[in-house]
Formats: sequence, structure tokens, C-alpha cells
Amino acid sequence: MKRTVKVILLVFMVLSICAGCGSKKKEAPDDINGTVESPDSFIKLGMYIDAEGPEVSNCVYSISKDEIAEVSFVYNGLQCVFRASTVYSEFDLAAVDNTMTGDMLSTMINGNTATYYTLQPGRVVFFSDSKVNYSLYTYVTTTDAVLNDIINCLTFENHYNERPDVKKQTDEDAYAYAEKIMKVIKDEDVDTLSTMINYPEQLGSGQSISNEEELFKVPKEELFTEYLKGAMNQESLDNLRKTDDGSEYIMGTNYRNVHFRKNSKGEYKITRINN
Repeated sequence: MKRTVKVILLVFMVLSICAGCGSKKKEAPDDINGTVESPDSFIKLGMYIDAEGPEVSNCVYSISKDEIAEVSFVYNGLQCVFRASTVYSEFDLAAVDNTMTGDMLSTMINGNTATYYTLQPGRVVFFSDSKVNYSLYTYVTTTDAVLNDIINCLTFENHYNERPDVKKQTDEDAYAYAEKIMKVIKDEDVDTLSTMINYPEQLGSGQSISNEEELFKVPKEELFTEYLKGAMNQESLDNLRKTDDGSEYIMGTNYRNVHFRKNSKGEYKITRINN
């Protein structure tokens, strides 16, 4: 009987220890590196890249270093790698060494300055837009004409604003600006409002305001209507939204609202007041 009890206690202790080990086990963090199903997975990195055409085959899509999108493919029997990143550039992006002895040729790709660099063996093409850096690497030293043909098979799109970190920061900045709009309208602060407008401005009445001088001539009760002030509240902040084309933010109701967006300098400005 005593032996049976001891066995039972021993089994119970083992189970307790195992249960304890299980409770301490930590889930491995999500790892975005490795092969992915399609180039759609690159959008979270801020770009979309692909290689397509009758002479393109064996496309493999992958992500490396958390920030590099990669399309490995074969063009007419030639092994190639097309990469893109918003963080890495040039030789770090191409994953090749700068020999400092390669021939360099400057050209343009879709309006972007590009560089053709010669390795032994291999060729690299570097180019960038405002946010995304790209590199095309061929494993053999091919001609400029062949490089041009390969480039014509490449698809590359800038999706920088769709990166989660960029979207988060953009939304936070827009929310802060909307809070400023709400305060200015509640306080009927024409002075501050005059600096926030992207002239010419249009009011809900159809009146066009070309400059600050014209804005100051509008009676406050007509500019800061009770309807507009009533629409500037916490609910409007919580429901801050974008226009259908995504070009502007809207704060307020469907009828009484304020539109704003970033200008060419990257500053938020009010584009319309439906008062």
C-alpha cells in the first residue's frame, strides 16, 4: 500500500514539474524572413516588386534582414536577383562587395537616376525613388543591352506610406493636427487659422478665400458657425477618416467638416471648411 502511494506521489510530482515547464515556455516571435508566397508580402516593407515576361522563369520571393524584399528569377537562362528596401541601399542592398574597380555608367530608369556597375563576374544596377532603393544583380557580366531588357521585365512600385510604422506615425500626426483644428475652431481663433490654410480656401457657402486678408474680412459668426463648432468634438477626432482617394483627411460630420492634407513641404494644411 505504501509503495503504491509513493508511486502515485512520484507520478504527481513529475506531472507538476512538466506542467511548470510548459507554463514557462515562450512563444517564438514572428519572423518575417524567408520565402513568401507572393510579392504582395513586400507591401508591408514599403514596396511592391516583381519580374514578369515570356523570358522570365523560376521566380522565388523572399524577405531578408527584416527590410529587404527579394525576387530571384531566371531571365533567358541568366540568374538574376531584384531587391528593394527603404533601409538598405547600393552594395548593402545588392549583397555584393564594392571592388572600387568596376566600370560605372549613369543613366535613367523611369525618371530616377540609375547606375550600372560592373563586377568580375556580374553586373549591378542601382536606382532609387524618393523612399525606396532598388538593385538588380546578374550573376554574370552581361551587356548594357541585356540589362535594359531585364529592367523592362521588372515591376517596382513605391508603397512607403503603407508601411505599418509609417502609417502609425502619419495617423498620429494627423490626429494631433485635427486636435489643433478643433481647438482653433472652438476658440474662434482666426489668427491661428489663417496660418493653417492652404490658399485659396473654399468655404461651405461656396465663398473662395484667396489670402489671409480676405479671411479676416469674413465675420466670425459666418466662419465659425454653431454647426461647425458642434461638429468639432471628441467623436469627430475618434472618427478621423480619409477621402475615397486617400488624398485628404476629413474631420467632422458628413455636412460640417474640415479637410486637410500635407502640402509639398510635408506640412499639414486645411484645404476646405464646410461650415
